[in-house]
Amino acid sequence: MTDLPFSYESIFALKSESDFNEMACQLFQYQIKKNKTYCDFVNQLKINIEKINDYHQIPFLPISFFKSHDLISVNKKVETIFYSSGTTGMELSKHLVADLSL
Repeated sequence: MTDLPFSYESIFALKSESDFNEMACQLFQYQIKKNKTYCDFVNQLKINIEKINDYHQIPFLPISFFKSHDLISVNKKVETIFYSSGTTGMELSKHLVADLSL
């Protein structure tokens, strides 16, 4: 069971950029509430999160955060981890996945 503000099925039923924008903004608000690292990052940028109403305004985490931080929503258990391919001697970035069914 997910606590996302939409169903997994609706992710694959988007029909327009407007639909995508609405879902992206909902997901942004979810991540602000549930992912402390992302919330701290956005707060450091001094962005007024209430004014984010277009997906183009949503700040991206630097790729280095995926190497230096465990990025996952609170109260989520890691089901698996995907690693970047990287190059020899390079620290790999990682993507923690809480629900492999998605």
